[in-house]
Amino acid sequence: MKQAAKRLLKNLLGVFFILVGIVFGPMPIVQGWPFIFLGVGMIEHPWKQALHRRFAEKSRWYRRVSAMYLRTVRRMHHRRQTRRAASRNPYRDATTEVDPK
Repeated sequence: MKQAAKRLLKNLLGVFFILVGIVFGPMPIVQGWPFIFLGVGMIEHPWKQALHRRFAEKSRWYRRVSAMYLRTVRRMHHRRQTRRAASRNPYRDATTEVDPK
């Protein structure tokens, strides 16, 4: 249930960013394409992979940003796994000294 609510919220936020990108598209000051890229990156839909491939083929900037995003996600996942493993170890902060008696 919690995962489904997160997915729904993420999809709604992605659609919101896509709509904002479409509205801001013709405006000269705030460009709409960053919002569209952000929205497409957030949604979970079957055609997301095809759209991602098309953006990556057309835009060098998009390739760079998506590579940075993937590196960041992998790093965060690794840190989370390391913290979980450390929290399971009861002796992680034990600084016991042996008495010379």
